Amino acid sequence: MPKCDIEAVIRILRRENRKFTIPIVSRIAESSSIQKPFLVLISCLLSLRTKDETTASASERLFNLAASPQEMLGLSVGQIEKAISPVGFYRVKARRIRE
Repeated sequence: MPKCDIEAVIRILRRENRKFTIPIVSRIAESSSIQKPFLVLISCLLSLRTKDETTASASERLFNLAASPQEMLGLSVGQIEKAISPVGFYRVKARRIRE
């Protein structure tokens, strides 16, 4: 492939890449205010089979209740379910988070 073709492809990729948003899990991971692996893990679990907008709001609700493993242990499965609903498979995910 000629060098000019490679440069053209790179220009196109850069232009097209601007159309995409950063996934919520990446935003949580990069956030300087909450650099906690636990929050990244939980938000990743919530994001499975769930739209980013739903994951973002569910993560925020849950992290307002509990932002550490110790705080999470203080919540019941029902409280976690309520906070993360309408995330896909929220009942199963709530049990896993509590475990």
